[in-house]
Formats: sequence, structure tokens, C-alpha cells
Amino acid sequence: MLGLSPEVAKWLYNVIEPQYINRQITYTHLYHFLEVHFDKNFRFRIKTSIFTSGLTGRSNLLINLNGSIPTGADTEVPVVIWIPHNYPYSSELSSEDDMGVPIVFVKNDISKGLYVKPGNHIDSQGKFYHPYLNSWGRDYSTNSSFYNLLKLVDVMKASFEKECPIFRYTLDEHTIPKFDNHAPSIPRKPAKIPLTADQTVSDEPIANAVALNKEPTNSHMPDDVPEKYKSPPPLPGNILESADFGRTSRHKIIERPNSYADKGSSPAASTGFDAHEIDHMAKHVDDIDLLDKSSNELGNGLNNRSDVISKKITEGINDLVYKGNDSINTKLSQLNADTSKIDTLYKQLSFHNHQAKANDENLNRHIAYLKNQISRINLFNEQLEELKPQNLNSDSKVFLSKENALDLENIIIADSPLVNQVYELSGEIRAIRDSLDLLSGKFQGENEVINDVTLNQCVKLARNLGRELFWLQMLKNDIAYNRMGLSK
Repeated sequence: MLGLSPEVAKWLYNVIEPQYINRQITYTHLYHFLEVHFDKNFRFRIKTSIFTSGLTGRSNLLINLNGSIPTGADTEVPVVIWIPHNYPYSSELSSEDDMGVPIVFVKNDISKGLYVKPGNHIDSQGKFYHPYLNSWGRDYSTNSSFYNLLKLVDVMKASFEKECPIFRYTLDEHTIPKFDNHAPSIPRKPAKIPLTADQTVSDEPIANAVALNKEPTNSHMPDDVPEKYKSPPPLPGNILESADFGRTSRHKIIERPNSYADKGSSPAASTGFDAHEIDHMAKHVDDIDLLDKSSNELGNGLNNRSDVISKKITEGINDLVYKGNDSINTKLSQLNADTSKIDTLYKQLSFHNHQAKANDENLNRHIAYLKNQISRINLFNEQLEELKPQNLNSDSKVFLSKENALDLENIIIADSPLVNQVYELSGEIRAIRDSLDLLSGKFQGENEVINDVTLNQCVKLARNLGRELFWLQMLKNDIAYNRMGLSK
């Protein structure tokens, strides 16, 4: 067997020296344990961590051993062994965790789907209980060679093979909603629309909207169609360019009633422009004759009129896109955070749910056992009730069943004269011993009788009492062991 590496041995010595009480024993036990199981066999690793006692609430920096104990072909139980500062034994203790006995826990291994299953030797927190650990704290001073870490691991392996303290659980993919850990991609921001009509518009939707005022290049009209019918009329951009513009006089639009601009359903309110701005723009716009002007003249007139309106529309679209984008980003980040929290909460609830199911199965087994015991006791009580009349009528027998009865004369034996004599001798022997204790001051807190004045008398009395005690003891032993045949 290869020894422990010098680096690990030096680290172990430096950790034990300033903190542990029984340094030599602790170092020897840990060194022998790591020789066998450090990165081999059960693949234990050693480190220091903070341990908080569940009984006293005190926290200490302790050495702990982490490893896995195989219990079958494909099952390994992950465990951690804490080494207290007063290892391996302490007579001064205030709780179970202060006895110097190693503290053992079975751990969950979520990466492998292994969870603690409470049982006869494991509680709901994973702590390991065993008669070996109880006797360690009680009998270590008298049988120290029997208690060490190597023996403890063998006891744990035997216990886990009888009753595995873990169960394997894997979440069903069909019942678990899948959450994407990556945030959804944010739509690409459109390019800012220029505020002047002379700049080039790169955004496709806006470019299409501006291009509506231009003559289409791909359309082919017959030559016999008049020039003024070859291009479509411009789309309505505001109240001045509506479909009814050609049939409504300029003065009717400008001189509309004041109450019309105040209504929420008015064209000015729906487009977001002030009614005074519309009036101002209308005064600078010439009347349009869609039927008499050529397509080139119509396009030039529309371009001159649409500058102010296009500027207003561009500013409105930019405000909507860029102001709303911040709000969308905030909501997306908050939604992703909530999704992550829900996913974590779901996993925790699933773990607690299966832990509760394991506890429920354990309780059901205990309940079934207790019901069986109660039914047996009820059956015995019924049988005793049936035999009660026979036992009441019989003075010399006890009926255990209808056919089976015990004779009291064969069980109860009266005291013989020799027994009475042994009782009397025992009483006299006790009285002489109390007298000797009284002379020496050991009798129920009484002062010592012997002193310089009464020395001779006390010595003679003690000699006589001792001689009488010797013969009474010899007589008692002869009667009890030789004549009555009692065992020593």
C-alpha cells in the first residue's frame, strides 16, 4: 500500500495542530484512513468547512471527509464525515455533538438525481444514526482499538447494503415545462427617419410611404389614355388630401366651425396634429385639380406640400419606436428574471414533494406495523377474557388456554429454614460492617469515633468485630453454596 503524499500529510498536520485537542490520535486515525480511501477505493476527499450544530447552534471550522460508499452495481451513497475538535472522545459534553464522535451525513446529489430517503438509521436531514456511534461515545475509553474511521466506514457500508438511504429520481421531460434560459432576441431597431425631406430615407416602410406620391415606373398604360389618367391620385396624408378634397371648396375646409376641432373624433385629433397647424398649412396650399393637371405638375405640387407633414409624421414615428423600445427591454428582462425564478421554485417544490412522498411511505409502513401489533394484542385480550372464568374458579392453576394450565404448586416454593438462616446471617453481617464504618467515620456522614483517648478500646472492638464478621461470612457461604446449591 502506497503511503500518503507528503503534501497532504503536511496539510493535515498543520490543520490539526492549532485546533484539535487529541492531536496525535486524530492525526493517526485520519492518516490511516486517507492511506486507504484517499482518491481510491471509496474516493474520499478531505477539506475544512464550517459546521453548525443542529443541537447547540454553535459553528466551528472542522475537517470533513467527502466520498461515496458503493452499495450495489450502480449505486453509490454520497456521504460526509465531520471530525469534531475533541475527536475521538470527550468526557465533558453538553450535547450529542460534543462527545467527540464523528458526525455522519448522507448527502443529496442532484446532478445524479440522488436524494436522501429517511429510514431506520437516517433522519429527514440525512444524519446517520447507528448503535456503533452510540457505543463509541460510551465505551471508547475502555475499548479504544475498536473505534476508528476505517471501522466506521465498514459499518456504514453494511448498513447501507441492508437499507439504501437514497432513492433515484429523474424529472419526466413530458411533465416539466421547458424554459429557455436565453432571452428572446429583441427586434432590430429601424433606422431613424431624417427630419428633412432632402435627406435619403433608408427604412423600407417609410420609403414606400414616401414613394406613393411618385409616378409608378413599372406600369404600362395604353397610348390612347390621356396623360392625366396615367398616374393614380395621391394617398390622403391629412384632411387637406382626403378623397373629398376635389369636391370640397378651400373655404369650407378653412372656415369650419370651432366646435369641430374640439371633438375627439375629429381628423386633427386622430392624426395628433393641432388644428391651428392644419389651418396654417391649408393657407399655403393651392387648390388641386386632379383631372386637369398633368402627372409631373401634380407630383411637384405634392412634394412641396408634403414637407411639413412628412416631418411631423417622422417625428411621431420616431417617438413611438424609440420611446417604446426602452419599455419593451425592461419588460423582457423582468420576464426572463421571473421565468428563472419560477423554474428554480418548481425544482425545489418537486424535490420537497418527492421527499414528502418518501416520508409518507415510511409512515405508512410504521402504521401498518402498529396496526398488526394492536390486532395481536386485541386477540390475546379476547383469549384472556374467555379464560377469565376458569382462572377465577381455580385456586391452584393458571389457565393459559383451554387445554394448557400451570400448577401453582410447581411454581411457588415456600422458604425453607436454611433460607431464613441465610437472611439472618446477612443481616448480622451488614450490622457488623456498619459498626466498622462508624468507628472509621464512614457511616452516613458521622464523625470518626477513634481518637487518642479511645484508641485502645476502638482497636480491640474492631478486632472482635472483624473476627465475628469472618466466621459469619464463612457460615453464610457454607449454607448458601454447599447445602442449598446456590450459584455464586
